[in-house]
Amino acid sequence: MLIKQITAQRKENSKTCTLWEYNFKNKEVGLSCAKINGQYPLEGMAINTTCDLIYFVVSGSGVVHIDNKIFEINQQDALLIKKNKAYFVTGKDLFIAIIESPKWTLEQYQTVSVNI
Repeated sequence: MLIKQITAQRKENSKTCTLWEYNFKNKEVGLSCAKINGQYPLEGMAINTTCDLIYFVVSGSGVVHIDNKIFEINQQDALLIKKNKAYFVTGKDLFIAIIESPKWTLEQYQTVSVNI
């Protein structure tokens, strides 16, 4: 199954994050791409309660905060974010491919207030 970028579902998650979802209609794995300029989420931290995420940096750079750890990410780096881990991202022209297992759904996504 081929999904052209032009047919991917585009979403403006916030003023700092644009997301493209590629729907392969497969519940076991999903793929999205995101462009992040600034902090995402804007406040607090994100938690995925069901899926693990692999961030693959296509271009740009950023910093990912997971729990109390800080990861600098650059082009061609890959980072695993396990389910139920609180995180946020700060990016500068950061373009990432996100592999989700199982496929990401809005119902399993939460934002939480966390003091860093």
